[in-house]
Amino acid sequence: MKTIVLAAGYGTRLQPAIGDFPKSLVEVGGDTILDYVLQSVSEFQAPEDIAIVSNARYFNHFVDWLQSSDKQYQLLNDGSTDAESRLGAIGDIAFAIDQLEIDDDLLIVASDNIIQFSLEGLASACVERGKPHVGIYHNPDLQDQKRRGVLNVDAAGRVTTFEEKPQNPQSTWAASPLYALP
Repeated sequence: MKTIVLAAGYGTRLQPAIGDFPKSLVEVGGDTILDYVLQSVSEFQAPEDIAIVSNARYFNHFVDWLQSSDKQYQLLNDGSTDAESRLGAIGDIAFAIDQLEIDDDLLIVASDNIIQFSLEGLASACVERGKPHVGIYHNPDLQDQKRRGVLNVDAAGRVTTFEEKPQNPQSTWAASPLYALP
């Protein structure tokens, strides 16, 4: 299994608070948000199997961060320079697959969420069952639901509907940016 960490966002909503800086490199409790993500993956995966996708505007911030790290993750620059030219999550996933010639199971994680648990169970379930898995959580906060992906699942745990940032959420289940794909 390989991991793609999506870190090519522009943090436009946070720019008033953090300036022109990648939100995944903001420090929280002494570590960057990205450090928390990587700790949750590094428990079961070697650094050379983890790729971080940045954009051109923030790429040098990631280079500096990586140089201060004791690990050598793969760092990719998707070439986008602003929010209007970004590739988006799907585009960045395809970009990483093409650039690294990945032909393996994938764990895909967004870099801007603090994760304080191992992702090994999600990855293992995907590999063992040979089926896609999505990290979900119960989210009763209606206003927060409007900023997330909201989904429904059937009795077997399969996703039956998914809507990104719905005006009128139809469920209290939210998708975390955690995907394991065979």
